[in-house]
Amino acid sequence: MTGTSESSGAGAGPPGPSAEMFGPYRLDRRLGRGGMGEVHRAYDTRRDREVALKRLAPELADDTEIRERFERECRTAARLSSPHVVPIHDFGVIDGRLYLDMRLIEGRDLARLLHDDGPLDPVRAVGIVEQVADALDDAHAHDLVHRDVKPGNVLVTTGRGQDFVHLVDFGIVRLGESTTHGRALTGTGTTLGTLAYMAPEQFEGAAVDRRADVYALAVVLHEVLVGRPPFEGDMPAMLHQHLNVAPAPPSSRRPGLGTVLDAVVARGLAKNPSERYGEAGELAEAARAALGGRSGGPVPDPPAGPHPGPEHHRETWVGPSGPPSPPPGQRTPPPQYAGPGYQNPAGPAPSGGHIRWDAGSGTGGTWSPTSPMAPGPGAPGAPGPPGSWGPPGGHPGYGTPEPPKRRRRGLVIGLVAVAVLLVVAVVAVLLVVGRTDSSPAVVAIGPAASLAQTFPDSAGANCLAGDVTAYIVSTTNVRPLAVTQCARGASSIAYIDWETPQDAVARVQSYQSSPSVDGNSTWNLDGVPQGPYYQTNVAGQCTTVAAYTGIRQMVQGYTTTTNCADVTASLNAIGLPGGEDLRAVDRVFPAATRPGCNQATAAAGTSGITPRQVRICGGPEGTTVSFTRWNGPGEVATEANARASRAGGEVTSWSAPGGPRLGPYLRGEDGSTCRALLGWDRAGYGIEVVGTDCDVVDRAVAALAPPPVESLPG
Repeated sequence: MTGTSESSGAGAGPPGPSAEMFGPYRLDRRLGRGGMGEVHRAYDTRRDREVALKRLAPELADDTEIRERFERECRTAARLSSPHVVPIHDFGVIDGRLYLDMRLIEGRDLARLLHDDGPLDPVRAVGIVEQVADALDDAHAHDLVHRDVKPGNVLVTTGRGQDFVHLVDFGIVRLGESTTHGRALTGTGTTLGTLAYMAPEQFEGAAVDRRADVYALAVVLHEVLVGRPPFEGDMPAMLHQHLNVAPAPPSSRRPGLGTVLDAVVARGLAKNPSERYGEAGELAEAARAALGGRSGGPVPDPPAGPHPGPEHHRETWVGPSGPPSPPPGQRTPPPQYAGPGYQNPAGPAPSGGHIRWDAGSGTGGTWSPTSPMAPGPGAPGAPGPPGSWGPPGGHPGYGTPEPPKRRRRGLVIGLVAVAVLLVVAVVAVLLVVGRTDSSPAVVAIGPAASLAQTFPDSAGANCLAGDVTAYIVSTTNVRPLAVTQCARGASSIAYIDWETPQDAVARVQSYQSSPSVDGNSTWNLDGVPQGPYYQTNVAGQCTTVAAYTGIRQMVQGYTTTTNCADVTASLNAIGLPGGEDLRAVDRVFPAATRPGCNQATAAAGTSGITPRQVRICGGPEGTTVSFTRWNGPGEVATEANARASRAGGEVTSWSAPGGPRLGPYLRGEDGSTCRALLGWDRAGYGIEVVGTDCDVVDRAVAALAPPPVESLPG
């Protein structure tokens, strides 16, 4: 969050009659607002000084875990001694709201500097990166990973032609496991940061350490040299590039730049963390060495003043009068704030400056929600042997495909048996894309999720395939698709897969000719109703038949006892998943469970709708495939229409060979990126394929083989 200091009439002094007070702070002007709170230029009446005051949303103080994380990160950040970290004065809770009191600093953030001035001279660029690296190395030494290094979080003040840099926004960092006894304070599965600067491992659910900050610093170095980050686009496009595409060298994107820093940026942006620089300082040293040690002059000292302060073990000046004039022969420190009574020894403060506080907006590029579904291996035209999702031969470096060793990180391995099945499915597929009419694309329909995928316990050692004829519904004569029977001590349980959810309900209702034990109609897990069930006791055996709402799989439990337990207690004792669990994309789509598929953080798409779940997979020929669970049917169509309206495309439809229309389909190009989005009209799921070439994307779509709509949860 940034705020301009020009035309600011607020300054030090007693509060006016209409000023809003927050404890001892007078809130003079709001500088910005983000997802977790807002920041104000404020006056601290206790210490007679202007500060940047961050206030978090009121409800966050009531969350014990968030409060613990906030306070822990503030304490750790306050211990940092680098002069390139914004000092923290105070933090805590006032009027039920978490707050953070920081030094108010005037200047431009690096994003604004690049916007105003364009790409930087390499010597100046490296000087800025060196100072950011100093802040990061200090944080890393305290087991603190920033996780959101970007130009918007780098504040630059300039005095006498020299830049002094502060790294800000430690608001979303996570303490390393060594200081939290293995407990991550940001929560399991949470992805934090800004998309254009996030390391590949942040998308893959892998452990994130200081090397993620090194990657982001390399992105910043590329951007200050070129004027743009190496990867651009919306969520699917950038995610695909971070995971699979080697960036173009800076020298190829800015004529006359020279190639001396290309290798430094390339190593900093290595997909594999072990191939990057181990420390931010190493990257900065390599960049300086690549310039032949050239420097734009000494980095100016941080602003200091007459009143020693505890922040970061260095002096800070306090009060509205500003810092004193420097002794003869000493550099004038850059101004830190301007207010009534402030006399800058170097002359008037430049107009158009920006005030930064210790938490940026945290907003990244809008990403189109996707639901990660990976097509099967062996797609037609895909390079490599059958079953391989790896790229064609190549070697590490700019503009070349990632080497096979990258695929060992979980993005590309597929089972040969699955490959053969999908190749057979694709042989019969006619895929029509890029049409000018509204005829549907035709995509092969593949198998639905198995019982073992939906209920992992059904693949245990004490489980065997059951006889489907023993489970025929007496009222309809419909037999299930598959049955797995498992021993559970003195009890047993059968997992049953039907063609439709209605068949599962019919199985429950067929038992109503037997006397009921309790007469209830629904069972619960964690207080959530799951669907119809029936419990009966016949010949000393208690039988519980239970279905889920809108789901075709069901369970049937047997206990050899004359006393049937409460149905909820008995089913909970089995450890069954709830209906929400069974609707997760990794239980619904067979292709979303192979190695290389990982959970991603959902965010609002072009339509403004945020899906419930996103799972990302590496696809054939370097594509990225995502499976998304939405909030209900029709939302994929809404998203497709929003994208088409923005980009001028046409939403058509898709179907199985010879089958009816199943849902919306949108395929188009956006610069060097091609993407295809498809969904179902009667199910809240979608699949998206992203690649650099539409022919490749078309082949990947042909290999998707999504399951039939009847098998998707309602």
